[in-house]
Amino acid sequence: MIFLYRSEWASSDENEPQTRSTKKVCLSTYFWPNLGASPNRVLLVGGGSSADWPEQQVLAFDPRSRRFSSLSCGLPLRLRKPCVCSVGGFLFVVGGDEVKEGDEDGKKSVTVATSNQVWRYDPRFSCWEQVESMLEKRAQFTCCVVEDVIYAVGGRHTRPDTNTHTSVASVEFYDMVTGAWRKGAPMPRTLYGHASAVLDNGIYVSGGVPGNYSYTQDEGRESSREVFFWDVKGRVWEKRAPMSIARFSHRLATAHGYIYALLGMYEPFCDIERYDPQSDHWMRLKPLLTGSFNYGTVSTSSGNLLVFGGRRWSDGQEVVVKTPVVYGKPGFDPDLCKHFPDDFMTSIIQGMSIG
Repeated sequence: MIFLYRSEWASSDENEPQTRSTKKVCLSTYFWPNLGASPNRVLLVGGGSSADWPEQQVLAFDPRSRRFSSLSCGLPLRLRKPCVCSVGGFLFVVGGDEVKEGDEDGKKSVTVATSNQVWRYDPRFSCWEQVESMLEKRAQFTCCVVEDVIYAVGGRHTRPDTNTHTSVASVEFYDMVTGAWRKGAPMPRTLYGHASAVLDNGIYVSGGVPGNYSYTQDEGRESSREVFFWDVKGRVWEKRAPMSIARFSHRLATAHGYIYALLGMYEPFCDIERYDPQSDHWMRLKPLLTGSFNYGTVSTSSGNLLVFGGRRWSDGQEVVVKTPVVYGKPGFDPDLCKHFPDDFMTSIIQGMSIG
């Protein structure tokens, strides 16, 4: 998860280089707006060197100095595929799969259970507080904020004692005044592994997979190209032009009035698409240099898209992506897509230390 914050909220010395190497995977992202005169920062939450054992450490990245520092207060629990959003200067971490270590018959084991818990981070006091839980347990869902209201859309939950998970079409929203979750209008179909973005106070949902699947069937599922639009004022779901590529576990990001769809899992190419809401049309853009999945991405105020971590396929094996990628530049040139320079790679690997 990635967002912006004020520099004084970081507890470690940003000028002190980190020395331990690290690998971050399974990141999702969010941009936390600057709340003062301090430079904007990007926070990375979750992920880790193992996809099965997410980290609790929170890292802060300064786009100007291109350095990382650690926050003193990590996540209170280990979560896989949660959602994150920011309202009123607070960070909310919502749902996901909670990963716990247990002891069964004298042997260590790891249990995974879909959660409906919601945690709120207060940067003033560097502390986490558990608030009202969602009405449903959700993982691989999306979370959006429209006019200070948090919307949790779709997702899936794991059936107890089975290897199957059930996708849902339900939508719920969090009332900041009452501190309670309420039911919203469900999507036209069940979905999980989809992506969403907010543009002009409306929610766009793309891709994903409907239906129920066992974990052994993951690679055989069919992803969707469909795009749905949630009109917050009219409170109805409407269809929009589909993407040209069926996508699952991908990312959507907004910049300069457009929506950008970045690649997800099981995609043979690295193509990026741009959606124009005025013409209801998708256009293919220059692809990323390296295909990856389970990465984190964030749209900066200048219109750049930053991509952190994730995994990619190499010689039939999953390997960790260490090299961040920037897509675009000030003024946003959609044909510019590059890796950071090698000296930055070193600082990233050192700065994103885990342990």
